[in-house]
Amino acid sequence: MGLISLVAITGWNIAPALKCVRGMDILFLAVLLSSLLLVSVGSVSTVWSREFNGPRVKAVKVAYWHTDVLLQNGSRVYYDQSKYNCPSYEESMQADITFLFTGSTALFAASLLAVFAVLAPKVRVVSCILAGIASVCLCISWGFSISALHTTFCKDAGEGKRIEDYSGIPFESGGGYTKFDGYLLQEGVVFVIIASVLTLNSVVLNLLFP
Repeated sequence: MGLISLVAITGWNIAPALKCVRGMDILFLAVLLSSLLLVSVGSVSTVWSREFNGPRVKAVKVAYWHTDVLLQNGSRVYYDQSKYNCPSYEESMQADITFLFTGSTALFAASLLAVFAVLAPKVRVVSCILAGIASVCLCISWGFSISALHTTFCKDAGEGKRIEDYSGIPFESGGGYTKFDGYLLQEGVVFVIIASVLTLNSVVLNLLFP
């Protein structure tokens, strides 16, 4: 759509340039757009979760931005990361989000430039560099996610009074000991992993086939 709008507004004659269009450029653009969609969906999805089916709590879903406690009566309660009273956990998730945001921004810029790279080969290198940066940032992001899932945070803080007596649920007061026993990775991380792999492979292929 961006390319069509540019042609319509400027009256640019693209017919000669179309004869030199590389199939790899089209594939590269398609992969970047697909990866951008995956990251966009993943960033607002569940990172890891656990089904409890207890007397009050049915399940707990942890996202990048908050923890969602699903109660048996069908209602939901949301808590931000500060409720865990654990600075190291907050720092880990904030670092995760920072790399996710940086990777998303670089991926968006790479996708935008890839549109013009279809007709302007000189832009291709810049688009590939940005896509490479995006892939690295996304890899670091999901690395933080997997590490946080298997890490015990604030070991010396002890257990306080939890809002609900289940692992991975924030504290009402005191405490800080944070561990996600029995939780499983969900689409929020999986989508980011897939996007990083797709993006990296597309960069390599685009550079290998000039």
